[in-house]
Amino acid sequence: MRKLVAVLGILSAAAWVLRSLGFRFGRPPQPPPVPPQHELYVVDMGGNRIFCFEIRSNGVVASTPWRIIDGFNSPIVELVNPFDIAVTPAGEMWVANLGSTPGSSSDASITIYDPNAVGAVAPTFKILPIADAFGPPIAKPVALVWRNAPANILILDATRTEVTEYTKSQQSTASVFGLGTPGGLALTASATLYISDQTPGENAIRLLNLQPNVFGQSASVGITGPLTGLNNPAHLALDTHNNIYVVNRGTMHLNMQDASVAVFPAGATGNVAPVQYIRGPNTQLVEPYGIAVDQGGRIFVTKARSVLVFAAGASGNIAPEQVIEHPEFANLIGIEVR
Repeated sequence: MRKLVAVLGILSAAAWVLRSLGFRFGRPPQPPPVPPQHELYVVDMGGNRIFCFEIRSNGVVASTPWRIIDGFNSPIVELVNPFDIAVTPAGEMWVANLGSTPGSSSDASITIYDPNAVGAVAPTFKILPIADAFGPPIAKPVALVWRNAPANILILDATRTEVTEYTKSQQSTASVFGLGTPGGLALTASATLYISDQTPGENAIRLLNLQPNVFGQSASVGITGPLTGLNNPAHLALDTHNNIYVVNRGTMHLNMQDASVAVFPAGATGNVAPVQYIRGPNTQLVEPYGIAVDQGGRIFVTKARSVLVFAAGASGNIAPEQVIEHPEFANLIGIEVR
């Protein structure tokens, strides 16, 4: 009898251990989590991570990420100083990595992740072209934008001052040159490409009608002048009406917080004033960089350790309606919504 009790005790203990490790007797294995219908993606250059948050039906962003693609603890993820992200309509993630020596590294790359990727997961594809006589074809990829037709990625390189277009291959299919000091990209469905230009004294948004499979295209100056309020423009975004949203980093002096978000109407050119201009101490815009706009018109802006969410139509010295923070945020840059 004592032996039977001892055996039963051992079996009970073994079952408890198995349950604690995730085993459930009589139940099939649980499937991986399904991405929410609307999602906020943030790339963390300082932590080599992608944080993904659910955007709930009421527009509020969940305070805790529902998944993290973690390159901090696992080198197989191949996130190396990630700077920007573009997400396809199907949810596939394309990430611009500055590489181990940002700005001059031959290991700058574009890594691609499955829509359901989570945790320590390797990219499904990696764009790492072979260097040529002019140096690495991708030296400092600071902005990405997805093009639906043809289904390609556009990469803005700040060191080479050009935009290149790629499929899942190591050879580009098109290019745009002569961009001054470029910082951000946005693309309309009709292929109007906007490129921010941080050249001192110019502060402009350049534009062109992008042609597929054509190399050596050039952009003209579109929005520029004192009325625009452009001041060290960085990343760009478009809403569903093709209004143009610009993050202005400002002078970035500690005693002069003049960063802002400027919004221009679709097709705007010349010395035109923005229709929305978010600026002032209440905005919490301190060294911002990335920007995204969801279908409801809400504006998402990154700064180092938080994401600021402004209401649709926000303008003036207005506080964000939500501030997203996380203890593992290090240096947020690129942001996207789906």
